Amino acid sequence: MRTLFAIFLALNALLVVLLLIYFGAFAPRIALHVLADPTHRALEPALVDWADDNNAELSFTYRGSAEIARNLSEGSVAEYDAVWPADSLWLTLGDSGGIRYAAPVHHSPVVLALRNSTATALGWTGRADVTLQEIAEAAGEGKFRLAMPSGTQSGAGVATYLGMWHTLSGTGDVLTEEHLADEALRDEMRALLDRMSRTSGGSGPLTETLVANDDAFDALFASEAQVIAANRQLAAKGIESLQVLYLPGAQPVLEAPLGMLTDGDEDKEAKFLELQAFLGTEDARIILSGLGWRAGSVAEPLTASADDLDTSIWNPGWGIDPARAIVPMPRPEASVISEALALYDTELRKPSLTVWVLDVSSAMNGQPITDLKDAMTGLLQPSPQDVSIVIPYNNNILDPMVIEGDDAAAVQSALRQFSDLQATGGLDMYYAVYEAFEAISPYAVDGAITDYQPRIVVLAAGPSDTESRISLLAYRDQTAFTKDVPIQVVAFGDADAGQLAELSNISSGRLFRVEGDLPRALRQAGGL
Repeated sequence: MRTLFAIFLALNALLVVLLLIYFGAFAPRIALHVLADPTHRALEPALVDWADDNNAELSFTYRGSAEIARNLSEGSVAEYDAVWPADSLWLTLGDSGGIRYAAPVHHSPVVLALRNSTATALGWTGRADVTLQEIAEAAGEGKFRLAMPSGTQSGAGVATYLGMWHTLSGTGDVLTEEHLADEALRDEMRALLDRMSRTSGGSGPLTETLVANDDAFDALFASEAQVIAANRQLAAKGIESLQVLYLPGAQPVLEAPLGMLTDGDEDKEAKFLELQAFLGTEDARIILSGLGWRAGSVAEPLTASADDLDTSIWNPGWGIDPARAIVPMPRPEASVISEALALYDTELRKPSLTVWVLDVSSAMNGQPITDLKDAMTGLLQPSPQDVSIVIPYNNNILDPMVIEGDDAAAVQSALRQFSDLQATGGLDMYYAVYEAFEAISPYAVDGAITDYQPRIVVLAAGPSDTESRISLLAYRDQTAFTKDVPIQVVAFGDADAGQLAELSNISSGRLFRVEGDLPRALRQAGGL
């Protein structure tokens, strides 16, 4: 009897297993690897939860949208199944026809955000008609310090820059190459960009800087969603919020398209389309709204009813207007966008004054010093008006190398000198940073520093001696121009993150960590 009962149980168990197999419970999970802009990192937990419930395995690699476009154009995306930049223009610039099913997941207009007290003092609170000219004049008169993400490296920065072109051109239609060739418009754009007190490779780092250090600057161009995120952090810290001003007329809007790269795998394709369908559901809309994003494309309303919006996120006290009808700026053709970006880098943006403080101590011995020497070729190709100063250091300061403009002879001389260096000795980062300030000092003395975007980029591969630390901090406290020079620090190898974070924090700079790609980290720190 017991034998028959055991057989009965075994048969039932086998039947359950067969049914589970039939209905796919034991089917292998479909893996999708997504190359995404870092702005989408906040969505990862919700998407991983969806994957767990839908027989999928989602993984993400995060890179800036400009780098995603470069990877697409170079064809170096074979390991990914999908791509998700911050805006569709990066697909326009990078795709050679291999992307399928691309559709916006969410959108966010580019806005001007400035301190609430500043907006009130200017009489701008509640206004819907503050013009670009008014913004430029107020910044030029020193009423606030204005920041903007890079017009070539950041989604919000490129959208802002193209929006400026559209506004200055006065066209109600799409921007053309004829507009870009107009010297009078170029002069206006050059003057407008000259009002920027700071730029950064991305609007994310800019908002992070403003939250971490409220003395950094007073206003910035960013997406509505990024300002909402910044205000939530400021509110948590009890710090004055930012007031949002929507630009009048047609405005730049970021639309974040998710597109498929893999071709020929029916299972992956089906799972990708399931993911895309989920992102169009009401459940996904609620998740997106909770992060400050407007779901879907710009043609879709934010919500059927404003009553279901969380006012701690869509806060009218911050000037946030979820019911505002967004009129997107017409998107220029790819050739026009490319020409505009080239003009930004070579002629129009405020020149940079960058001091590269580069570790050549024994901590860089072997492959690291080789990678650093290779990276220098790309780092020392400045635009015609830029200034680059290279200071190699260990426990001593080696001879600085100065490249003004696009002086090819100076670049080649610096590269030859750098290629001869050996990784040896100890590490005194503080004395090297002091020497970097001294290299900038002549530009401050003659007043030329206001014509540049100054920055110091420090690479360290190990812990620094601290004998010079107090002297450096005292020098910075006693020297006025140093307050406006951010220190971007790159942590490599066994670098002391605490030492580097102190330098970046006191200067409203940023800490970068090398994750297997030293040249990339240096480019990011230099805003290149």
